[in-house]
Amino acid sequence: MIFVEKYRGKLEWLNSISLAELQRKIGEIFFVDHYKMIADQFLYKKDFETSLFLRIAMETGIRSADIPCIEWSCMHGKTIILEETKRGDLYKKVNGTFPKISTQSLRIMKLLHRKQGKIFTKSNEYYVRKISCAWGMPGFRIHSFRDYRRKIEMGITAGVQVPRIIPL
Repeated sequence: MIFVEKYRGKLEWLNSISLAELQRKIGEIFFVDHYKMIADQFLYKKDFETSLFLRIAMETGIRSADIPCIEWSCMHGKTIILEETKRGDLYKKVNGTFPKISTQSLRIMKLLHRKQGKIFTKSNEYYVRKISCAWGMPGFRIHSFRDYRRKIEMGITAGVQVPRIIPL
């Protein structure tokens, strides 16, 4: 009986949303899971730069053209203070704070900086092409990561447990 009562609310919720809304929510959940799988594949292949590029795109929403511009001097703990090349302003989240990366991304960044003296050695086109090939689905856009991050910051998510998946 408790089992039935516990899930009755969820079934009512499913009945109350439109098919388009349900498809959007499933799409977002798939997007996050697929992102994690691709990022882990790059780590497994020891392609730390591409994995870090992808992680920064997802965790911060920084434009792909600006990610290779991140230098060690931009880092203040986990916080990135970086000037946008498109508008000239500093990158800030919707609430006005600077974007932050996860602890694992910071570890990868430290490893790369220690190993090669810089974080990124190639152009954004190189990383975008590698991620696009690994993504393996037509219609891939690197800008989707920026869009997703903005939705998270504005609180428009699919009910995914965002703090557990991607640090804010």
